[in-house]
Amino acid sequence: MKKDKVYTCYLVISSLGKMLRAHCKCPAGIDGRCNHVASTLFALENYCKVREKLDESDESCTSKPCKWNVPRKRKGAIQPINEMTFVKHDYTKEKKIRKLHHSPVNANQNACRDENKSRFFEMMKEYQRVSGNTVAWTHILPQEVKKLQDVKDSLLSPVKCHPVSAKELKEKFEKAKRNLMVDDLQRQDIEEQTRGQSNTELWHRHRQPRITATKCYRVAVQRESTSPTKIIKDILGYNKAYQSKSMEEGLKMEDQIINDYKLLKQSQGDEGITVSKCGFFVSKEHGYLGASPDGLVHDPSASDSEGLIEVKYVQTSKDETLEKALLRKSICKKNSNALRLNDKHKYFYQVHQQMFVTGRKWTDFVVKGSGCDSLFCERVHFSIDRWKSILPKLESFFNDWIVPELVYPRVKYGIPKLNARSV
Repeated sequence: MKKDKVYTCYLVISSLGKMLRAHCKCPAGIDGRCNHVASTLFALENYCKVREKLDESDESCTSKPCKWNVPRKRKGAIQPINEMTFVKHDYTKEKKIRKLHHSPVNANQNACRDENKSRFFEMMKEYQRVSGNTVAWTHILPQEVKKLQDVKDSLLSPVKCHPVSAKELKEKFEKAKRNLMVDDLQRQDIEEQTRGQSNTELWHRHRQPRITATKCYRVAVQRESTSPTKIIKDILGYNKAYQSKSMEEGLKMEDQIINDYKLLKQSQGDEGITVSKCGFFVSKEHGYLGASPDGLVHDPSASDSEGLIEVKYVQTSKDETLEKALLRKSICKKNSNALRLNDKHKYFYQVHQQMFVTGRKWTDFVVKGSGCDSLFCERVHFSIDRWKSILPKLESFFNDWIVPELVYPRVKYGIPKLNARSV
């Protein structure tokens, strides 16, 4: 138990001092048999003993004789010198270390004990499942848990010798790129372990060294004349992520919007459509790219049944329709009297990187307004021609700015950034 955590104990004691019931809010105190309950009872007993010794007729300390000048009593018995035994200590002798008590139990018997513990734990779990009662032992018995994949805090060990030669920097640049590559099994494990997305620590740690889909637009439209310092800080998590109230509302509304989306599809005749949660995807061939779609869509009525869904929740003005809000925010544009996702908006870049990283060919882009019940849904198909113009910009920015910062951090400490092209 954590020492700085305080637990509340509930005790029911009869007038005769008999313990009737006890409960503690710690994991082991469900049935009232934890150390917190025991220590509380000992404290009550001690208080009662101290209270019995108190007497109202006792004099105050100022009315009693001084005690500070009273000599202390001798502890040892008085005896003649001729009866005393004098010992000369030999400090050169090594002190004998007391041997620890050797356990007479055979090692095979210890193995049996572990098996018995595991069997007992399984029995407790089965009883808990059948009866519906909570058993305190299940919280303290050892149990096997799935080992999460270990994620290194940094791609490379820090530079030990300064100044660093150009040759060494280039070697470390290439090593950092290789360390970001993942095989199929690692890619699957990362996705499964990060399905909680922003609520999972691993999700943040796998995103940190990569260009994610939400940063795709900023990197792709970055000009050569503009300083990349702010984007470097945002990608590598140097700046604390800002979350507005509308963003918080969007996260809360995500499940409801997905349910509305499925109802809309059913009303349009698309039966059997399903949406499943997913985690963080890493590109198979470009390890520096990542994406976290809002869900994986299975549409049996489509020629390619596997796709993605990206949900957005926008703030609308009073008496403003969702269509007007989408046009005002330039999220969509009108084409032949129909709303289409603006190919120059950041959401267009985001869904394209998501499709590229996951290998899926379409995304249902769904938007709901804060002040209206209507829903906008467009199936955006992957444009290979458009992506060919985006990918080189992402790769160039990563190689020129992100890799040098990962290997030899400078922006993090307020030092002028390092460009790989200048090495």
